[in-house]
Amino acid sequence: SIPAENFVSIPSDRDGVAIEEIAGNLMIWTETETFFYQPSIGFLLSNGRTTKLRDSIGCSGPSAVAEYEGGVAWSDRNGIWMTTTGLDVIDLSDEEETSIKPFFHDHIADPMTQYHQGSGASDLVNAQPASFVRYDPQGAHVVHDHVGRGLIVVFPASGVAWCRHQGSGWHMWSFESSAAASGTVKKTRNIVNPWLMMGQDRLYMLGGFERLTFTDETKR
Repeated sequence: SIPAENFVSIPSDRDGVAIEEIAGNLMIWTETETFFYQPSIGFLLSNGRTTKLRDSIGCSGPSAVAEYEGGVAWSDRNGIWMTTTGLDVIDLSDEEETSIKPFFHDHIADPMTQYHQGSGASDLVNAQPASFVRYDPQGAHVVHDHVGRGLIVVFPASGVAWCRHQGSGWHMWSFESSAAASGTVKKTRNIVNPWLMMGQDRLYMLGGFERLTFTDETKR
């Protein structure tokens, strides 16, 4: 628990989108900013201290942050980040061996679309796969695979997840196939709205169509 008053004011004109505890302190994000809140020492309630760490790094949403390797990892529109103390910010998406920065700033060619029409020309009756993928924050979430010591950053609206394991860099996991069993070029959404969850000893995935809509009463 974090000893503090009933509320803490964050010096920003943007809505908060995510919050996570780290070493007895709080990381707080808007879509474009990162704050670090240190409560007062002991159980003497006070305002504590709030520090803006970054004014250009935010968070994709409330589920786009997770505990990871003794720290916290999260994603935003500029990349995938990690901190071990709450004060240092490491850019995991720009590792020298496998940088995936173009996914966030522009696009990355989808390696699963390298199929060609067997003969003649495609009549475009089948849905055609995209030749590239890019960042879309809708439904973004971060999962820590504590068994395999991996980090999985899922972008359902982009149809991909980025998987990172120590020493092997980033790998793209696509939720769509680009060819039918007959060999015909055809885009198929194998898993709709994928949502990954880590259990006690294995990784689970839930998929399906959204059948309910919810209204945020605070924004009326």
